Amino acid sequence: LKISEALDHQPTIEYYGTDGKPVGKSYPSPLSHKKIFEHCLEAMRSQNLPQNDRPLIVTVGTHRDDAGKCEESIDRKNEQLDALVDTKCFRVFYENNRHRPKRLIFSVNGQVPRDEDKKVAKRLRKKIVKMSPKPIKMPIAWFGLEVLLQTSSHDGILSLSECQMHAKKLFIEENAFSAALHHLVQHNIFLHYPEVLPQIVFCDPQVVLTKVSELVEYHHKLRGDGEEEADGYLDEEGEGEDYVTWFKDWGLLSKELLGKFKKFYKEGLFTADDLIKLLESRHAIAIIEYGKYFMPALLLHQSPDKIVEYFKQGTLLVVSFVSTCIPNGLFCCLVAHLTSLNKASCWKVCTKSKDEPLCLYRNCISFTRHGGLEIVTLIDMLSYIAIHIDKGKASKNVCSETRDCIHDGILSVCTVLGYSGVQFEDAFICPDTHCSPDPHVAVVERRVNYIWRCSIATVVCKQLNEDQAMWLPENTLTTRVPLSMEDEPSLPLLMDKVAAKILTKYEAVGIQLGLQKADLDVLRPRSQTLEDNRRAFSEIFDMWRRNVSCPYKWSTIIEVLNTEHVAEYRLSAELTSWITEAK
Repeated sequence: LKISEALDHQPTIEYYGTDGKPVGKSYPSPLSHKKIFEHCLEAMRSQNLPQNDRPLIVTVGTHRDDAGKCEESIDRKNEQLDALVDTKCFRVFYENNRHRPKRLIFSVNGQVPRDEDKKVAKRLRKKIVKMSPKPIKMPIAWFGLEVLLQTSSHDGILSLSECQMHAKKLFIEENAFSAALHHLVQHNIFLHYPEVLPQIVFCDPQVVLTKVSELVEYHHKLRGDGEEEADGYLDEEGEGEDYVTWFKDWGLLSKELLGKFKKFYKEGLFTADDLIKLLESRHAIAIIEYGKYFMPALLLHQSPDKIVEYFKQGTLLVVSFVSTCIPNGLFCCLVAHLTSLNKASCWKVCTKSKDEPLCLYRNCISFTRHGGLEIVTLIDMLSYIAIHIDKGKASKNVCSETRDCIHDGILSVCTVLGYSGVQFEDAFICPDTHCSPDPHVAVVERRVNYIWRCSIATVVCKQLNEDQAMWLPENTLTTRVPLSMEDEPSLPLLMDKVAAKILTKYEAVGIQLGLQKADLDVLRPRSQTLEDNRRAFSEIFDMWRRNVSCPYKWSTIIEVLNTEHVAEYRLSAELTSWITEAK
């Protein structure tokens, strides 16, 4: 962070191309230095890591020579940031100096470093290397395969058959090759997407990142330099005027535009069609009509003061993420998931006259559903998603159906992005301004009918009004039944509290529950859809219930989640807490 500016200052954002040169024009961040720092901590906390593998925090403050120009002292900055860091969740590297209190911020001059700055950088590098994770162990033949494939690849891409051919040179048979490829993909050394691009192996992950960076860079050039300056960025002449405007203002892509970026494309191996399949499967884009695609991450941010207006009117539900912020990328992927033509409950971006969007920003988007008159606005508030419907247009059916769509969408996106153990709950914006003048969450207290509780002043506890109650299905407003670790779990609870959070790990869970691999192979779904995975989990839990050698109780599933093969430590802790609180 820039220590020449106060923590509540909104820093300037600048883009740089892969050549190191500035791209487009700079603009102020919608978040302050302090809010960005806080969001980074929450994003790291949302990762599913073992208790003894806490993330390491190193905070570097730049522009040391200009620090005196800021009214907020470096000591005051340290106090504020240090108060945000929970040492139970993070390992923190402090600057220790016998002449002053320990500091969280390491102050340096980055652009024109002096000897003192170089010493600080050297110490940081040494400390980070020492505290980094241990090197990955693998069979020597797999390492040889990694090197051979990387040196043989065409710009970092190989076909699966080419990889298998090279593996045979190292006497690696088909089964061993599959294990080696899985290992390399698991550690992000290679990328392979068998569900959408089974015949393509990315031996250099930078290939995929670069294809997305090209879009971001071109988009930023259009916004900063204008269409005439940005036209020369493409390999051929630019798109038609309408397509360029749609891309710049509304994040709309065409197949033709994607085809203009020639880098890494290989006819018969990797094409623009393959890129579209990949981006759609990761919920990065949505197909909104034939040949036209929507990429929410390209949109600009709406300013916080405009967003607050939605909290003053209409009917609001909040989806609050338990003990964390919204996982990175989830909101944009959720928008893409909802707007895709491939979904039965397709949401359409709400438009004014001449197809101009009513509200289309990266953190605030208005939709219509099924041609209805109600306008649903989703708002990304970093730690929660607010769902707004205009008052008078809301009804029990509209609200509960909208809520269910959002819940299902979040689960689907978390599965695709690999966010396991993410928990969220229904909440509302607390109407009591005595707790805090800023919008904050009041969580629905599910153990007592029709009651919400403020997340800041937990003693503030009130009954839900009619507008709030219409969002929630009746079964969320009932008193919970007491549980213990030795109780037999019901299938609905297992599916809701366990399976729904880790849908892709049904096989690992089954093995840890003592099931035979042959039985699990029969259950393996061909299409890997969420519904197929749910069905597989349901069968596994049913077989576990009939397996007398493995006790059918909550404590068993807790042990399974904590095993190295399943490694759902965060979910285990949350499930344990949920069972304990139910007593």
